[in-house]
Amino acid sequence: MSRESKRHIKAQRREARKRAEKTRRQLADHCAQWMYDAEDAWFAQDFPRARRCFQRILHLRPTHQAANERMAELFFIDGLQAEGLRHFERLVEPPEFPIIDFRAAAACLITERFERGAALAQRFLQRTEDDGPMDAPRAKARLIQAECRRLIKAQLRLARQADLLTPGGKRAAVHTRRQDRPGPPMPGISREPVSAAAYPALGRRALPPSPVAAPAAMPEALPAPPVLDLPPFPSLDVGDIAIEFTFDQSGFPEVWANGDVAPAADVALRLRYAELRLQKGFDELLSLGAINNVEHFGYQLDTVRRVLRDFRGRVLLADEVGLGKTIEACLTLKEYWMRGLARKALILTPASLVGQWVDELTERFALTPVAADAQLVRDEEFWRREPLVVASLPLARQAGHRDRLSRIEYDLVIVDEAHALKNRASAGWQLVNDLKKRFLLLLSATPVGNDLTELYNLIQLLRPGLLQGEAQFRRKYGQIEALSQAGRRDRLRELLREVMVRNTRAHIDLKLPKRIAATHIVRPAPEEVHVLDSLAAVIRDRYNTATAADRWRMTLLQMQAGSGPAALRAGLRDHAGRTDSGPFAAVAAALDRIGGARSAKVEALLDLARRSPEKKIVFTRFRATLDELDAALSAAGRCVSVFHGGLSSVDKQRAIDAFEGEAEILLSTEVGGEGRNLQFCRTVINYDLPWNPATIEQRVGRVHRIGQTRDVYIFNLCLAGSVEERILSILHDKINMFELVAGEVEMILGHLGDEQDFASLVMDAWSSSRSDDDARETFERLSARLLDAKSAYQNASGLDRALFSEDYEI
Repeated sequence: MSRESKRHIKAQRREARKRAEKTRRQLADHCAQWMYDAEDAWFAQDFPRARRCFQRILHLRPTHQAANERMAELFFIDGLQAEGLRHFERLVEPPEFPIIDFRAAAACLITERFERGAALAQRFLQRTEDDGPMDAPRAKARLIQAECRRLIKAQLRLARQADLLTPGGKRAAVHTRRQDRPGPPMPGISREPVSAAAYPALGRRALPPSPVAAPAAMPEALPAPPVLDLPPFPSLDVGDIAIEFTFDQSGFPEVWANGDVAPAADVALRLRYAELRLQKGFDELLSLGAINNVEHFGYQLDTVRRVLRDFRGRVLLADEVGLGKTIEACLTLKEYWMRGLARKALILTPASLVGQWVDELTERFALTPVAADAQLVRDEEFWRREPLVVASLPLARQAGHRDRLSRIEYDLVIVDEAHALKNRASAGWQLVNDLKKRFLLLLSATPVGNDLTELYNLIQLLRPGLLQGEAQFRRKYGQIEALSQAGRRDRLRELLREVMVRNTRAHIDLKLPKRIAATHIVRPAPEEVHVLDSLAAVIRDRYNTATAADRWRMTLLQMQAGSGPAALRAGLRDHAGRTDSGPFAAVAAALDRIGGARSAKVEALLDLARRSPEKKIVFTRFRATLDELDAALSAAGRCVSVFHGGLSSVDKQRAIDAFEGEAEILLSTEVGGEGRNLQFCRTVINYDLPWNPATIEQRVGRVHRIGQTRDVYIFNLCLAGSVEERILSILHDKINMFELVAGEVEMILGHLGDEQDFASLVMDAWSSSRSDDDARETFERLSARLLDAKSAYQNASGLDRALFSEDYEI
């Protein structure tokens, strides 16, 4: 091997390590964010929201220590012992709080895992040996341990008796069940769900009450199972029943005598064919009855039917941006899964979309995907073991993983943002080409890009040879400019219709009203400015050297500062319980000097509410801000309805009904009526601004959607000089976000060529600035990058429209 080749291989390995490290950091950031939200919900006793956050973490990292510990505790409290033990057994270290060992020991006793229960009770006793407040649980743990040991001995005695009574001894032993002689009364031990109220608050947090129902109190003794003394079944004499089978035997003896019988494999194939004929055809989608809160449209369902029936599961989904390619792909996957036609699937996406795909499939399509990360894939059997995996393309295309993936037979492979495969020499294209796959869905709103060769490379993955060889393809169809000739364009379209579906807004007659946005810059009071400056100084001094989790916490504090004093006060209080809060003490002191004074943003909101009697949705991310706004608006005489994730489904519906009725304002967190019909409202107020453009789109999309007949007004409130003001300057003033079609901002961000999400880019730019002038220059550079990305996206979209303007709809 030449020296140049060795250098090239080393460079590739370095790049692979960098990509793996970047993916690991991104997953760590996502997990840290959700863990922070989960702990916030836990302390607020919003246990359903905490459970959802823990589940999201475990979809990305099934072995996450803290998330498994909290999930086990929630299940134990609810009396779901088996589910709690499933999470408990994933812990690689003893739980942070010893009381969970005690709960697990009790669960093992209830589920008849006596050896494990005795061991866990012993570990709990050892860990709490000098802990005075734990005397009561320790006494119960000793009883659990004694009961487990007694039942272990009873099982051994029964096994020995069975060996003695069974011919053949141990090898032929037949294990039977019978009630062992009950031992002495065991006060405080029960096989019923353990009550959370039975134990004192421990450690830094209190054990939550059951979010479902309070479990039964612990009886004084272990009850003996009831003995059923049933009368014998009455005998019924119906006499002899004549049974006769008849079938057409014509020709059968001759066929059998001549040996003209089909092989068994052919018979089995014919039976399978008959079984499939009896199933519902693809015209009736089975998946529609098994999905949750998915808003779908007729053209999407027709697309899914065509993918299943006409394209045989190999197709390029090239719908225009915002028309729901992801919904179509997920419905196709769900349909194949329910019909038994897919039992192993791989979804490849950009790194920034892995979490979004996992959430969609889990929460809306009732599937159980696993997100691949650098830690999980170290296990060589991971790819083969997991039936449904969502992985980033940069991770999967690494040489070691590509070799393993190419040896696995997949029923379905989905590639999101498939224009990343435009280069046939790239590792991504080679990976997808090497995969053994029965069905293949490629998703891209801009499949052409800058060269027809890019389109050719995508079609080669779907149906090799359809467009002949690359040289022949170029001779026939030339460059993109040559497609202005009608004959060439029509020939290419005829071929592409065999492997491509493209829905356009013109075809489905999707005409939405205008979105009119306005930004209100609010001047903070001098006391608020001092708080913001103090916080900025601390964060900028510590951000670049902080861990991933601490970086996210500081980012969240900066977001809370943009929301208002109430959110920042709650954030600092929570931050103080998790990390060394010394550097933030000065910020907290400055915040205390403000006291309960009404902030400038609250006054601005009250002014907006007074201007118009129309219904308005006011969005905020933080519960503390939500409570503050509820109090201020109610005190001002406004009729307000409140909607947040901590409400039960009944209370959520009541909040929406109240807003549709007498309430003038709906105060909502990010969950804001997702999937609900809110088109009767046309005004959205972003009290605080998400740093993720997709979240802003989701907020506006609650009212600016199919069915809306009036122009939609969007008001964005932000403090002068804040990070949010700079974000709005980029999104609103530079790339005209609110004039774009829903989904186009994400496409523009995708052309940045950076695996960081937008919030990370903003925080990196802000934290590295040491003065206002420095910040202005840094954000100007970020704006220039976004404008270049927008230009690249518009060029690609123009080429796609020229080639795919018609003839590809469903």
